[in-house]
Amino acid sequence: MARTIDFAFPLPLGLHARPAGALRDAACRQRAAITFANLRTGRTANAKSALALVATLTRAGDPCTLRVEGDDEQAAAETMRAFAEGDLARCDDAATAPLPTADAMHRHAGGHPFF
Repeated sequence: MARTIDFAFPLPLGLHARPAGALRDAACRQRAAITFANLRTGRTANAKSALALVATLTRAGDPCTLRVEGDDEQAAAETMRAFAEGDLARCDDAATAPLPTADAMHRHAGGHPFF
């Protein structure tokens, strides 16, 4: 019997490469098959494929579901629930950090303007 995890997508920038990679990594550590569904767009993806996840066009606040089924589905569902409710919301911390200024980049590159 498959298990489902329902959640609202937590990231302000949506499901782009960085969080898709983190979700993929979490899913790939499980033996169970894991499907991601964006209920707004109706698109689904194998959660073990970052490219497929990005193609769901998931935006902040979209209602989503992870469907987990297979050998280790109970343990996998618990792990994926913890990821969806906690770790996923922190996947973009680096993306929201302030970008370095041109002056700081210039000093870091030893004065060379292009590195």
